[in-house]
Amino acid sequence: MKSNRSRRAAAWVALVAGAMLPLLAAAADAPKLKVESVQANDEMSVVWVQGKGFGPGAVRVTLGGKALQMLTNDGTTVAARLPAGTSPGKYLVAVTRADGKSDQLKAVLPVAPPAPPEGNGPRIEAAAVNADRTVLTVTGKRFGGGSVSVLLDGQKLQMLGNDGTTVQARLPAGVVDGGHAVSVLRADGQAASGTLAIP
Repeated sequence: MKSNRSRRAAAWVALVAGAMLPLLAAAADAPKLKVESVQANDEMSVVWVQGKGFGPGAVRVTLGGKALQMLTNDGTTVAARLPAGTSPGKYLVAVTRADGKSDQLKAVLPVAPPAPPEGNGPRIEAAAVNADRTVLTVTGKRFGGGSVSVLLDGQKLQMLGNDGTTVQARLPAGVVDGGHAVSVLRADGQAASGTLAIP
């Protein structure tokens, strides 16, 4: 006959095992994280890491072992800010997901990101600011009619106008010189990414 202590221990083990099963199943279902390519702009201010299985939300991106500031992540492309003064050269770039899974790739930077395929999605061709740095103007193709979302370094801006090929948004105060990641998100969920260089 089992003692009360044995029965309580068996019940505790069953409880812990039952709680762990969904977590283990979720981990098994998570797609494998893979870094496939790394590019940076000519100014060496923004780096794009492309791959799969990055997952939603924040991930940790390191360049040569140094953590970078993440700007955007859509699950397959992460944009991160490079520290001022980063020199062109060979770097080990690593992405670590919230669950601790990581992958890395050796890259020679800078390499400009490839132009997106034409397709039916939006495309950014240029981005610029006015002289007093209050308005961001993004020109391109297939932005669609009506309201779109404009993001600068992952921060959503107030949209001022959109005619389908030119979008204007209010630039927040205090934007620093250098390269910035720009994204335009169309109403149907399709997005385009580009860069803004402020001298």
